Amino acid sequence: MKVLILDDNLLDLMVLEKYFEGTGCELFATTKAKEAIALIERHQIELLVSDFDMPEMNGLMVLKQGKTLNASLVAWCVTASVDHQTMALCVDAFDEVFTKPLQYGVFAQAVTGIAG
Repeated sequence: MKVLILDDNLLDLMVLEKYFEGTGCELFATTKAKEAIALIERHQIELLVSDFDMPEMNGLMVLKQGKTLNASLVAWCVTASVDHQTMALCVDAFDEVFTKPLQYGVFAQAVTGIAG
């Protein structure tokens, strides 16, 4: 499975990458939303793991553009924004929503499930 991780915070990006080590997934990672969109197109990304709040554009905007390039794109949102409005947007648009700080067991189980 081709997985793209997008988070503007480099430390969070590195933590997310660690979850996918040894899974057999082909992993791509970036801190830039526009680069993420190019990677989705260039590599036929199957799973997008994206932060929500980012300076260039939010995760929902990236997801919408990504879906125009790959209608079957699966997307997980990883966010520290737990306000009602943001959570409602995430739950409606993304296949899975995880809050930061990540609960290790919950996220690890989801990764194992898709990497299977």
